[in-house]
Amino acid sequence: MLSLGIKMPLLRRLWAAKKILLFIFILNGCSQKTAPQITFKSIAGEIIQPSNYQNDVIVVNFWSTTCVSCIQKMPKLIDTYQRFKHDNFKLFAVAMSYDRPDYVLHFTQKHQLPFYVVLDLNGTIAQQYNQVKVTPTTFLVAPNGRIIQEHIGDIDMNALTREIEKLIQSSSEKKHSTHTKNTTHSN
Repeated sequence: MLSLGIKMPLLRRLWAAKKILLFIFILNGCSQKTAPQITFKSIAGEIIQPSNYQNDVIVVNFWSTTCVSCIQKMPKLIDTYQRFKHDNFKLFAVAMSYDRPDYVLHFTQKHQLPFYVVLDLNGTIAQQYNQVKVTPTTFLVAPNGRIIQEHIGDIDMNALTREIEKLIQSSSEKKHSTHTKNTTHSN
């Protein structure tokens, strides 16, 4: 019991309610925003043009090698990438401008990160993505380019995975439906 007379379970429920309200606020705030069209350059030297990820489900995760929760989530991000990499899915791990490039490269190699790792050397990517300043910050972008979620801080990876799955399934159904219509009209 706290000195205010509030029991811990009540505080946990209040904290959970606050997190839910913040999530809803962020979700509503992002529903009409379009993700910036950025040409990414991976630390491996790959140039990824917007046309390379158009119509894909995208996760853009801003992180740092000094961010404990970022590092803890990397295995889950790897698992998520491995699960969806063949399903019109891209994952960009954007290292913040204050992160030393040699640290990012070392971490990427040591942990064999299979997705695109991008250095935001001058902070322009973070600036274009809603002025990101806190890590981790994660964006989920639908195939139509709309930002579906912006999550600041620790993220529930199970919930993110479910959302990715829904977007991929919905995108697949739309492609199949369009293909069926085109095939029907061409006969």
